[in-house]
Amino acid sequence: MIIRIIIYAAIAVIAIALLAEVLRWMNGSRLISRTQKAYRLFAAISLEALLLMFLFGKSISGCNPLFQISYWCTATALAFIVVTLGLLDVKATLVTFQQQRREMFSDLIGREKRKE
Repeated sequence: MIIRIIIYAAIAVIAIALLAEVLRWMNGSRLISRTQKAYRLFAAISLEALLLMFLFGKSISGCNPLFQISYWCTATALAFIVVTLGLLDVKATLVTFQQQRREMFSDLIGREKRKE
């Protein structure tokens, strides 16, 4: 019972966080690349699907064993997808940060040369 409540809460929190992120994208207050937006969107959707699979996983206990195996293999694949998308998002964030840092330092060096 308590695990179901935790899963429902996690689904609600992820949905609210995704909605807030999309609203920030629409307002233009988030300066992230399209690939990062795609990574975050697909990761959130995959995580929601994974949580729903966990929620309904006990209800398939009376089904065909082959269906059960494929169901839990799909859940495992979704978990790997979520982790992979998270790592790709971190990599894209680091690349964006490096590019912004290079631009900042090149502007700083340009200012110093203009002063001379």
